[in-house]
Amino acid sequence: MIIQQSLDLTQKITGWNQSMVESKNATAYQDRYEKLKELANRLETVFNTYHLLTASDIESFSTVAPYIQEIKSYVENLREQFRTQTNWGIEPQVLTELQRKVQHLVDSINRQASVAWSDYIERNRPPIQMSLLSTLLGIPGFRENVMQIRTLIDNLENLKRYLPTSKSDIDSVKDINKMIMHAWTKIGAEDIPDDVQHFLQQAASSGGIALEAYTQSIRDWLVQHRLTSHFCIRTLSS
Repeated sequence: MIIQQSLDLTQKITGWNQSMVESKNATAYQDRYEKLKELANRLETVFNTYHLLTASDIESFSTVAPYIQEIKSYVENLREQFRTQTNWGIEPQVLTELQRKVQHLVDSINRQASVAWSDYIERNRPPIQMSLLSTLLGIPGFRENVMQIRTLIDNLENLKRYLPTSKSDIDSVKDINKMIMHAWTKIGAEDIPDDVQHFLQQAASSGGIALEAYTQSIRDWLVQHRLTSHFCIRTLSS
C-alpha cells in the first residue's frame, strides 16, 4: 500500500510535467519529477526488504517498525503537499527536506536490516567444530568433504554482504545449511571420540605424535573408517 502511494505521487508529477512542456517552468518540473521518481524507488526497495524479512520471521528486524511508520507519515505529508499546493512542483524546499529525512530513515533501516540478516545467518548456521574441521582437512580421507563444507561456509559469508531481495535468497541459507549438515554427518565428526580427535589433531600437525599414542582403540577406529593408509610412522630425525 505504501509503495503504491509513493508511486501515485510520481504519476501525479508525470501529469503536471506533461502539461508544462511549453512552460518556462518545464525544466523545474522535470527535475522534481526525476527526484521524486528516485525517492519512490528507494521507498519501494526498502519496503520490499522490510516485508521480506518480517515475513520470514527474522525477529531482530522487528525493531525497525517505528522507522517504517515514520516513513509512512512523510509520504502522507507529501501527498498533503500535493493536495494543498498546486505550485509545489516548482518549489524545491519541501522535496529537498523530504529527501533528506527519508534517506536518513532508509539508511537506518538498511543498517538494521544488515545486522538482522547477518544474525539470522549466524543463528541458523550448523554447529560445526571449526578446529576439528581444520584438523580433518589435513587427512586425505576427509579432505573432500571438509573442502565442501568450507566452500559452503564461505557461501554463507558471501550472503551476508547483500540484503535479500527475494524469498529464494532466504531459502538459499536453509539449503546451504542442509548441505553443510549432510557433509558434516557424512564425515561422522560428531561421533569421533575425544582421544581420536586428539590423535588426529596431533598427527596432522607438523610435529606429529608419539608412537605410544597410537592405542588399540585409535587403531580400531582408523581401521573401521578405512583411514590407516593415510598415516605413516617416521623417526624424529626424518
